Formats: sequence, C-alpha cells, structure tokens
Amino acid sequence: MDSHDIIVMLDLLESSDILVWLDGGWGVDALLGKQTRPHKDVDIIVRVDDVPAMISLLGHRGFDLVEGRPPSNFVLKDSQGREVDVHPVRFDEKGNGVYRMLSGEDWIYPAAGFQA
Repeated sequence: MDSHDIIVMLDLLESSDILVWLDGGWGVDALLGKQTRPHKDVDIIVRVDDVPAMISLLGHRGFDLVEGRPPSNFVLKDSQGREVDVHPVRFDEKGNGVYRMLSGEDWIYPAAGFQA
C-alpha cells in the first residue's frame, strides 16, 4: 500500500464512522510526517464492535479475508496485493485498547496512544 491508498482507505472508514488508528510502520511514518521505507501492508487498530462494518465496507472495495479471524488479528487483501493487517481492540475502563492475540493473551495499547 502506498500513502495515497492509505489516505483513501482511512477517509472511507472515517466517513462511515469507523474509528481507525495507524499502527506499525505506517503509524511511525505518520508521526514522522514522511515515508521512511516501503511497506508490505498497513497495520490498523479498530474497535471490535466496528469490525463487521469495516469488513463489509472494504469487501465492497475488493478486500477479502486471507488470514486470521476476528476478534483477533486478521488480514484483508485485494487483487492488487494491498494488505490491511487489522488489530481489533476493546477499550477498558481506563481507555486502554485491549487486543486479544491469537495465543489468547491480551496485549494492552496504552490509552495515551488513542488521544488526539
């Protein structure tokens, strides 16, 4: 995925009231304000409750589930080879994002990372 693809995808999701946070390499690049290296995919964090709508919306854009399954990590891919690596979270009482890994363990994304 290139930066244009990511902006289009983020705009599409946000226009459908699906909150998205960048993670991984593109998240770092967004903070730096420039692309630092080529990326195979884009890692995103979404609320578990938004996963069905997100899958449907991106499915209409040609993205299919190719790996994993909700509510844990999963990957969507289109015919052009663009990949979206999704990390669904539930928010705890402190605002931390709780991500259930495939192992069944929880990974905690600190609340500060979700503040604007």
